[in-house]
Amino acid sequence: MATPPLYQDRMGRMVTFASRIAADGYAGPPAMPDYAVRAVGIDEKTALLLERDGNLTAAGSGTAYMCSLPAASLAAMTCTPDQPLAVAGVSCERLHADGFYDLDQVLAD
Repeated sequence: MATPPLYQDRMGRMVTFASRIAADGYAGPPAMPDYAVRAVGIDEKTALLLERDGNLTAAGSGTAYMCSLPAASLAAMTCTPDQPLAVAGVSCERLHADGFYDLDQVLAD
C-alpha cells in the first residue's frame, strides 16, 4: 500500500528539520555519539504515552514516527539553503495505536 502524500510531506519535513538541527551543530556527538538527531512526529488525534517501563505507546487514531539520523551520515550530508537536502542512513519506525517503542533501549544504544 502506498503512503498518502500528506504523510510523505510530514515525514520529509521532519527529516529536513532533523538534518538542519544536526547541520547547525545543535545535536550529535559527544552527547549522542552514534546518532546526530532523533526526531518524533505525531499525527493529529494521536498521543505518545511514556510508560513506567520506558516504552512509548501510541494511542489514538493516527500514527507516530520515530526517526534517527546517524552521526556517521553527517560528513556526506548536504543541508544548505537553496540546495536539495541529501542525507543517507535515516531510519524511521511507524507506530500505530497500541504500538510501542522501547525508549530505554534506544537511549542505551
